[in-house]
Amino acid sequence: MPNFLVTINQNTGVIEVRGFIADQESQFAALAVRNEKMVAEVPTLSEYGAVATVTLLLGIAVIFLRRRQINLSK
Repeated sequence: MPNFLVTINQNTGVIEVRGFIADQESQFAALAVRNEKMVAEVPTLSEYGAVATVTLLLGIAVIFLRRRQINLSK
């Protein structure tokens, strides 16, 4: 099965075949990349934010497990 380069219109969903790029013997020989930024920056937590989040989650887990332990012992 041959490989083709296509473009997909994001508004209409129409797929347009641009051309043949490779056959089965050389299917990894071609790579097409648009000349624009494809990945946006992902916001992340600072070190302090990560420590605060882990501490909060750990505290919630301890409270949950203690309440569960008390309910099971009754």
